[in-house]
Amino acid sequence: MSHRKHIRIFHPRKLWLVISIFALTIGIAVGERQLQAKINPAQTGIKISQNFQASFFNYFITAKQGIVRFNYPVSYLQAKDINPLQEPLKSGLKQICFWEDSTDEPIYEAEISEVKIPEHILPGEEFRVEVYVKNTSNRIWYSSSSGCENRTVVNLGTEKTRDRASVFYQNKKNSGWLGNNRVEMVEDAVAPQWTATFAFSTIAPTQDNIYMEYFGLVAEHQAWIPDFEIAIPIRIGNITADDEYKLRFIKNKSLDTRSLTGDKSINVSLSTQTMNLQFGDEVVYALPVSSGAAKTPTPVGSFEILNKQELRVGGASPHYRMPKWQGFTKWGHGLHALPYTGNNTGGVFWSEALSHIGTPVSHGCIRMLPEDAALVYEFGEIGTSINVVR
Repeated sequence: MSHRKHIRIFHPRKLWLVISIFALTIGIAVGERQLQAKINPAQTGIKISQNFQASFFNYFITAKQGIVRFNYPVSYLQAKDINPLQEPLKSGLKQICFWEDSTDEPIYEAEISEVKIPEHILPGEEFRVEVYVKNTSNRIWYSSSSGCENRTVVNLGTEKTRDRASVFYQNKKNSGWLGNNRVEMVEDAVAPQWTATFAFSTIAPTQDNIYMEYFGLVAEHQAWIPDFEIAIPIRIGNITADDEYKLRFIKNKSLDTRSLTGDKSINVSLSTQTMNLQFGDEVVYALPVSSGAAKTPTPVGSFEILNKQELRVGGASPHYRMPKWQGFTKWGHGLHALPYTGNNTGGVFWSEALSHIGTPVSHGCIRMLPEDAALVYEFGEIGTSINVVR
């Protein structure tokens, strides 16, 4: 009886499997060496301080018609989300007081990562708001309760108007509020390129309303971080379409929609080259314009919007295209975005310089930046009052 010797065949797929396992092992080893070499105690401490933050943000922006949209993610807080204001004290973080900061000239910059807020807030209900901000400056940010002296303390501060008392201030332990115009950073310290958390809890007012709250970042006793603004719409109770409509124009100061009870009006000052959008006496948005040149002045007086067109094309050569047109005189004066002319292929041949805004150079119309013209077009209706003063 013969015995056959079994021959083991090494399949190519198994070869790839072995190579993959070997590469993974080498990769992990190299990665560990790199981590050990590059992560200093400061970074380790920050990592511990941020272990409750989401690694990947939910870049969800509601698509409901009429909801205010922002250029940063706004998402809804869930009941299961960890409350950063109730985080336990983190051991070993006080070494942050000995971290070395940059000796270069201070540069204060920041980027908004995400804003979180409950989707539904009832009148009188307790709720919280969370704001995540990336530190893009060249300084380590410290919280006011870090226990470190002579360090850069960064807080969330009320804006529009700066240092105003917020209606949502709550004088309560672990509310996140340091005072009626400051919200404390949650982490003890946040190094450049890391993300800081600012959170506050509060009690909702008892009236159905939308509150537009504006905040900025302030390096205490140093400077307010420039070109940084957070607009947080806080919807309380049953919200109407009129509330949502008014909310879109609240850009000049922190306001609530139910306080805007007066008639709409558009008011233009030729001397300052500015336009105000108003509900009654309340200015909700101020913007720069370009009115008529000395030889072709914009008429002064009280008018109203007579007609509206998404795009008006001038009858005479060179047939200016005037987007977001709102005519207010029988002689052809109107409000519109910066004009342009087209070419034979339907493209843009010439467009008015953005730098002309703020200077009276038009043929009598009132010109605006494209994004401003779109907002004013939405604000204006046939019959809306326009007042032009010198």
